[in-house]
Amino acid sequence: MIKKLKEKKVLIENIGKIVVYTILIILGIVVMAFPAFGLISPITYTSVLFLIFAFTCLIAYFIHRKEEDYELLLLSLIDIVVASFMFLFKNEKASVVLGIAFSVFTLLYIGNKAYRIVFLKKDNNELYIINIIVTFLVTFLGILVITNLFQEKTVETMLLGYYFITFGIMNVLEPVLSLLMNNSKFNMLNLFFGETQTVTPEVIEEKKPATKKVTTKKPTTTTKKPTTTKKPTATKKPTTKKVSTTNSTKK
Repeated sequence: MIKKLKEKKVLIENIGKIVVYTILIILGIVVMAFPAFGLISPITYTSVLFLIFAFTCLIAYFIHRKEEDYELLLLSLIDIVVASFMFLFKNEKASVVLGIAFSVFTLLYIGNKAYRIVFLKKDNNELYIINIIVTFLVTFLGILVITNLFQEKTVETMLLGYYFITFGIMNVLEPVLSLLMNNSKFNMLNLFFGETQTVTPEVIEEKKPATKKVTTKKPTTTTKKPTTTKKPTATKKPTTKKVSTTNSTKK
């Protein structure tokens, strides 16, 4: 029963994260698919995207509310800070404001992921390796986007669309792998990541039937001394009575 409850909590937590990052991927596709976004200020729709992202992170956080795990809550606060910065400077040059905003977001994201990695390491969860890889990839992605924004080499709408799609795909890896590793049907993944300790099966101690101690008495071996056989008494000779045969012969 306890094992099923733990598996259900893990399932809800991971599904919440998958939904959050899937929404971000969809938003990136929408930005790239509709040319009308090119007519709008990139600061405006980017700040709106960050606010939507922050709202979904808050919902996912309050759904599972795991102790000492504030990754989604901190991520939503980071999104709000970045969106507020862009709103304040929306009248400035778009490339500069976006470059600074994404620089701040990348740095704060790295700090949040470092907190997540430490939390998983304390919990003896092998998924901290995946988080290290994701953090490295997102950092590399952020550097590429920031340099292109400052140098104005790429159309901002296409660049932002690619960023949100790639960012969502990278971050959706952790919850997907966590679902597979915690599902008994996919235990083959433990060959690559080791035994995960996120879900520990309950050990039920069976009461052993009380067995009575049988005290076996040792057989007392009393060796009787062999009785000496008495010598046979001399047999008396049978007394034969003498029969006097008187032959009375009549003369």
